[in-house]
Amino acid sequence: MSPGHPPAPPAPAGSPAPTASGVRPWLSAPPDPSATPAEIRQAERRSDVRTAVVTYLACLLLLAVDLTGIAADAPLSDLSRWWHLVPLTAGCALMLIKRQHPIAAVSGGAVLVAADLLLGGSIGSIIVLVDLLYSAGLYATPRARRALVVVAGAGVLASMIGSGVTGSRDLQAVIAGALQGLAILVVPLWWAADVRQKADLAALAFERETLARARAADLVRIADLRRHEAVLAERRAMARDLHDVVAGHVSAVAIRTGAALTSPDVPPRERETLEFVRSTSLTALQEMRTMIVLLRGDAIDESAPDEPLASPGRLADLATLVEAHRAGGLEVVVTTADAGDRSLPADSPAHSLTGDFLTDALAGAPLPAAVDQAAFRIIQEALTNAAKHGGPGEVVVTIDATASALTLTVTNPLPTGHPSHRPPTALGSEHPASHPAPHPMAAEPLVSAGIGLVTMRERAEGLGGTFRAGQTGHLWTVHASLPLSEPS
Repeated sequence: MSPGHPPAPPAPAGSPAPTASGVRPWLSAPPDPSATPAEIRQAERRSDVRTAVVTYLACLLLLAVDLTGIAADAPLSDLSRWWHLVPLTAGCALMLIKRQHPIAAVSGGAVLVAADLLLGGSIGSIIVLVDLLYSAGLYATPRARRALVVVAGAGVLASMIGSGVTGSRDLQAVIAGALQGLAILVVPLWWAADVRQKADLAALAFERETLARARAADLVRIADLRRHEAVLAERRAMARDLHDVVAGHVSAVAIRTGAALTSPDVPPRERETLEFVRSTSLTALQEMRTMIVLLRGDAIDESAPDEPLASPGRLADLATLVEAHRAGGLEVVVTTADAGDRSLPADSPAHSLTGDFLTDALAGAPLPAAVDQAAFRIIQEALTNAAKHGGPGEVVVTIDATASALTLTVTNPLPTGHPSHRPPTALGSEHPASHPAPHPMAAEPLVSAGIGLVTMRERAEGLGGTFRAGQTGHLWTVHASLPLSEPS
């Protein structure tokens, strides 16, 4: 590497470690950060060859214009100036091994400069020595570099003494000798030390950046895993809820067939069919119960194994949910799209308005169990997020139903003093709650683990519906539309 050639950018993580000689690959790595160690070595060799060739051609030009005679009283100064090509050629050859063997190269260069001085000295040999000293300052081991500094200091002292002895023995000659020694012997080492220090700092900065990127990537992966786990947990909850519903229907079949079998007027053939239906339904019910227990196994508190399994929440349980949040300090208002005067104030029960409205909107048709359960869970999680992350004020729950869809909208104020604050994302929010903690009945651990938006979206989209949540002015709005027919 020539003195004017700065080190390349540091290699990426995974590049070869420093070698036994102390050579650091990032001091000479090619610009391509994806280069392999073999490509790095090839690039270094090509760089050394180019430097040696350019130096040789430049020194030939200096010889051609007769820039020689540094030591005019040299014993062999009467020989032709082209004799300087011999040490010059050997010095440029040493430049090819300055990375692998920096101390050997600079030692050989010093010997060649001494031989060139016997011929009278030339600028070319000084250039070669400067390059070899600079390379040794970059690639040699710390111990070897310290030895070079001592040798360079001794060389400067010898230059001062030699200038004083061979010159006019005045102060000016001594200072001139010192400056020459410093320029030739010390400046290349100082320059190399400065470049090496900057390269070390660049490598440390690059390592910190790499670690920061790795940490950010890990956080992204953790967030993805949490979202994935939330989706799986919600799907398991949906499966458990639907199994409860199916088990209820199967139980009804078993009960009705059992009641029919008690009648003495049932013909033998129909009795056989009813017995088969009852036996099959009881078997299916038993298997269903086993499946429910298995599905709920990860949600059961081990500290209370005898605690009965909770049934899935429905809109009929909305009154209990609202009262639990009101007990925790949240102002909840439940209304319907065409409620008019029937809007629910904060001190009124929720079940009568919701039940009457749905009955009228659906023309007496039953609300599908999956939609009923999903609607309850979405409202439950929206109220939990409002209690944890919302500002003071009313939380309005609006329910609308048509023959084709059930629509839910929950709005709550944003926290005061935080105009740019966004309520919780899929990973939750780190802002402190603006309300007291909700009542324990207000939310189950499954849906209040800081990933509420994920679970709400999974509930809505799992039924073929739509879901969106975002900031609207000073309010945070959660909107879900659940189809009442089978998704296409």
